[in-house]
Amino acid sequence: MNILITDDNKKLRLLLKKTLESAGYTIEVAANGKKALEIAEKNPPDLIISDILMPVMDGFTLCRNWKKNDFLKDIPFIFYTATYIDYDDKKLAMSLGADRFVLKSTKLNKLIKIIEGVIEDVKKGKTKSKKPVLQDNEIFKVYNERLIKKLENKILSFEKEIKKRKQVEEALRQSEEKYRVHFENISDVIFSINLDLKIINISPSIERILGYKSEELIGKSFQDINLLAPEYLDKALSDAIRVLSGERIASMEYEFIAKDGTRKFGEVSGAPINYNGKVVAMVSVARDITERKQAEKALKKKEKQLSSKTNELQEVNAALKVLLNRIEKDKEELEEKVLSNVKELVLPYIGKLEKSQLKSTQETYLKIIKSNLDNIVAPFLRQLSSKYSNLTPREIQVAELVKEGKTTKDIAELLISSTRAIEFHRNNLRKKLGLTNKKTNLRSYLLTLT
Repeated sequence: MNILITDDNKKLRLLLKKTLESAGYTIEVAANGKKALEIAEKNPPDLIISDILMPVMDGFTLCRNWKKNDFLKDIPFIFYTATYIDYDDKKLAMSLGADRFVLKSTKLNKLIKIIEGVIEDVKKGKTKSKKPVLQDNEIFKVYNERLIKKLENKILSFEKEIKKRKQVEEALRQSEEKYRVHFENISDVIFSINLDLKIINISPSIERILGYKSEELIGKSFQDINLLAPEYLDKALSDAIRVLSGERIASMEYEFIAKDGTRKFGEVSGAPINYNGKVVAMVSVARDITERKQAEKALKKKEKQLSSKTNELQEVNAALKVLLNRIEKDKEELEEKVLSNVKELVLPYIGKLEKSQLKSTQETYLKIIKSNLDNIVAPFLRQLSSKYSNLTPREIQVAELVKEGKTTKDIAELLISSTRAIEFHRNNLRKKLGLTNKKTNLRSYLLTLT
């Protein structure tokens, strides 16, 4: 028994291969769906086990192509995927024609039993090709809906994280206003600058954030140690002068350079220190907001991706609508052409044959031809039959000819019937259409139904 294993995780792929080989199976492996199809087309396996999330070609695409391939569609297909997969993934997998859906958390001995069960079903003829429940356009729609849903969930997750961080930051601000914490243990960086723009004091937390020890910075200016990114230096100096002039500044953002060269964003507030009515220095609090900035950047990227996918979906939907309208129009034109050809090119000659002297067998053949023509034409008389399902096929034929302006005699000749029979059908039409004892013209009324 030859089994093809498809999984991009090399360790899991080899572990499963070793386990199944010990159970007596011959195993081939592939790292993605595209490679699996290439292997299968050269040497079809007796069964395939496939992961879902894989590069190049995922398991969903592989299963759809597998079940559409005349050489592979009868070969059982088992999905073997991670435990975090959701219900929609399982539903989609089975809709694509898969025979089983097994989680990777399932013990290997149980997986072997599942494989044996599928193989036994094949031997007994119980398992045949499972046709996909979804059509290609429906699969495309489901794929895009799942993609949009996951993108929306990620965006919501980012928004919740940002909101949570802001709530934490707000709580910290309130806490700072109410309580004084020990200078050495504070998480933010507190530093003081004198009138010469030199650091006179800085909290030890600077080492955790930027890698500098306090003593490395005290007595130096920002220009001396390249603590600020060059593009922010002029702004920082300008803001410091404003504070040393007596102004308070809250929530200014700068980009700092750590000792190891990495860059981090900080949110800084500053206030002047007064002595005897004069500003002698300033104190600032800097908070590391690097993670928040990264989250905001990632959120903007996801929003851009979602917008792009939305535009793509709108374009695809518009194209599908145009295609469906074209198909519907072509269908209507085909119906009209079939009806017209039968009425104008076939029925008149049948009428002439019926009036000629025919042998018994020829009359029988002619009746069979008429009956089969009725069966062929009846499905195309859909407009009237859809509105009045109680009409017989013959009554629908008569109604269509009346709409075309044919007289009772004309209709009798076309349908190879007597004028009395056609009058009978016309009366039935008036009765079923609610026109009995009314002066409404039958043809005029039928024309309003189109």
